[in-house]
Amino acid sequence: MRPLRRGLVAACAALLLVLASSCTWAQNQPDHPERKAFTVGVTEKFNRLDPAADGSGLSDAMVLASFQRLLALDPVDGLLKPDAGSCMFLDELTYQCEVSDELYFTDGAAVTAPSVKFSIDRAIALDRSGEAAVLFGALDEIEVLDDSMLLFHLDRVDNQFGYALAAPLASIVSPNAYSPDRIRPASQLAVGSGPYEMQIITETRVGFTAYSEYDGFADPGQQRLNIQRYDSPEIVRTAMSNREVDIAWGGLDSQQVAALDVQVEASALGTTRDGFRRLTDPGGRAWQLNWSAESRWFTDDGVRERVAAAIARVRTDRSLIPPGEPGWVPAFADTAQVETGEPLRLSIGFDASVADEPIRAERLRAALGGAGIEVELVPDGISTDLWLGENRPPTDSATGWLMNWLENPLPGTEERNAEALAAYESADEQAEKDETLGTLQELAAVDLTVLPLWREDRVTWMGPGISTSDREYLGPGGQLAVWGFHW
Repeated sequence: MRPLRRGLVAACAALLLVLASSCTWAQNQPDHPERKAFTVGVTEKFNRLDPAADGSGLSDAMVLASFQRLLALDPVDGLLKPDAGSCMFLDELTYQCEVSDELYFTDGAAVTAPSVKFSIDRAIALDRSGEAAVLFGALDEIEVLDDSMLLFHLDRVDNQFGYALAAPLASIVSPNAYSPDRIRPASQLAVGSGPYEMQIITETRVGFTAYSEYDGFADPGQQRLNIQRYDSPEIVRTAMSNREVDIAWGGLDSQQVAALDVQVEASALGTTRDGFRRLTDPGGRAWQLNWSAESRWFTDDGVRERVAAAIARVRTDRSLIPPGEPGWVPAFADTAQVETGEPLRLSIGFDASVADEPIRAERLRAALGGAGIEVELVPDGISTDLWLGENRPPTDSATGWLMNWLENPLPGTEERNAEALAAYESADEQAEKDETLGTLQELAAVDLTVLPLWREDRVTWMGPGISTSDREYLGPGGQLAVWGFHW
């Protein structure tokens, strides 16, 4: 080939690459007509679409997007608001709810009081983790008066009962699509009446469209929505640079966040070079170390005390309740005498899809090693002695924050815990609430089955052309609430 011709070919090839790159970039802009959908980039897995099933990672976010609940917990003011209905106490033991008119599931069936009863009875019957037993511990029976009205009859006073009806577990499902005695497979699309209608689900992507029949608390902020899972924080960061995502939800590691913070500080507009803004929920993520009830050491007081003492020097959180909340007490000791004792081998599982989780696990292994405890770290392990993970309460409430402890009691403490919880839930005056909540925290510190570790800010990155306000993008327990972002 002649030199001139080779040069022309090379120039044309380079031009085509530039044009292709420019077209790809342009099509990824929010206002481009070929932009496919509003996209949230994550690294965490999602394995639950049935509200009654046990889930991890982003599972609650999928449930919140697909289903309604009778009530919603407003993340801005912390008050319960109507969603699929409105509720009130008729007396201390009777909670009345009226289902809103003209609500429909995505299969066309109407949302009615009988379907609410079906959903909550089903969640209780299929409960495997113990969450439903805690949330609905005061519930005696549900009485349906007609298609729109139902009564929750309680067998004891529970001033916190409304929070249970705002939890993901209490989502309303279509009786036509969900069996009363079986979990719906995660491969099947959700059938709910929430702000979004699920259109597609794969191992790495869930696609939604705004549900036109939705009428409730959470108006969808986008017409088309993807939640896209990436294999690593590096790929999430690349997706941000390529404008393939509008939101990066917890998918970046600490080094990447630090680098982006430098860009934000240097920008007159307070954005990264790619135009992303940082959203910060101070102390919004709390890590815990949870004992498995299946561990041979679960009921061994000496081993639990030894583990708690060993990690005290790396732990900065002193309660299962967030600091600053009414009734918070520093129930867990901030220092402890570390004793090596007999050789001991334990295993710790953690979710490897969570950014920086292996680093956190190594911190614990080093601390436990100083006490003569040999630790095997098991990424995504499900049969380990202990589990390192972020506390994911169903709602921002005392019961929600204490859930991991309440649903996994030591043998013989069930009645003690139930009485302490009932005392809190029946308290009227703030002083009594603080006292009884303090008792619950202190009992958790005695049991040492759930150990608070530390808190970190929840950092979310919001791309150009996207808006939100305050905590609008957070669910009832700090979960991702996709409707809070506006495109």
